Amino acid sequence: HGTPHGDGHPVLLVPGFTASDATLVGLSAFLRSRGYHVETWGLGQNTGFKLKFSHALEQKLRFMHHRHRRKVSLVGWSLGGVFALYGAHQAPECVRCVITLGSPVSVDTAGNGSSNHLALELLMRQAKLPLLHVPYKGSGPAITDVLGSQVESMMDQLTASIEHIRGGRM
Repeated sequence: HGTPHGDGHPVLLVPGFTASDATLVGLSAFLRSRGYHVETWGLGQNTGFKLKFSHALEQKLRFMHHRHRRKVSLVGWSLGGVFALYGAHQAPECVRCVITLGSPVSVDTAGNGSSNHLALELLMRQAKLPLLHVPYKGSGPAITDVLGSQVESMMDQLTASIEHIRGGRM
């Protein structure tokens, strides 16, 4: 009842991890009923943050911006929120806003003041990414929490995590 009508601008919905566009039917219908032009990513199941998905999302974002001649709002659920942030970073001139739903994005480092922490701060500032820094006392505990899904990502030296990457755990 009390939800205001939209102005017809385009909205791109991105599903969460292991989800597909089918999970966005309710949100899509609601936004359409409020006057928005809604599209979903159209890439099937979200099987993780992969280069092919990120590039395809960026292309769709640019196409929607061109076709509608208006900036696009990105709405991402869970991992879809990470894709939305990535799309906004890659094509900021096409983006009206980014809304993340259930997408806590946290990044750990081996500690405050470390080179990794400073690199993370630089990335956050230059890319205007709203990330939560979670400092650890060393790479070991940080890697453990990434592997255990306590935090979503980490900024670390490659040497500390290469075996986990090669083993497909990271």
